[in-house]
Amino acid sequence: MGAQYGAVCVASRLLLKKGGVSTADKVAEGEVDTYGSTAPRSVGDGLTPDHIPSFAAVKESLRQMGVELTDAELKALRNNANCVIVKTCSHMTESRTFGGRNNSEKVRLDGSNLYKAAEADIDTWVPVWKSEGWSASKIENTRKELHEANEKLFQEIGIKYESK
Repeated sequence: MGAQYGAVCVASRLLLKKGGVSTADKVAEGEVDTYGSTAPRSVGDGLTPDHIPSFAAVKESLRQMGVELTDAELKALRNNANCVIVKTCSHMTESRTFGGRNNSEKVRLDGSNLYKAAEADIDTWVPVWKSEGWSASKIENTRKELHEANEKLFQEIGIKYESK
């Protein structure tokens, strides 16, 4: 773990000890929903939404189709893209697409097959979730929810999302 991520993890734990956010509508670890729905509810609580597949891959998929979006359209797409709620520290240290781990080659490949990219993202999370005490059924339900939400979203905007 890089020093910068370690410091953020310590700060995150300190916020949790202080009580974090005091809203009744907090996110829950493992929750699947859009970024726009989850991000405002996961401030200062040690949890964060992780786009699956990465938002960069979704943008790349559109670019490969010849679709260029305005800044407003990109913001709307980001807010409507699907995420799973994970521990902030785990997101920074374990996600296959966090920060510099989501390089241009990975984005290009992931953008060419969003289903495969989502599977790779989820498969990276499985051992982490197991080590954090998630049950096998919770992991499989999260996988299923993510794929169903992505299939619906991508069908609505004309992006291919299938296991083939």
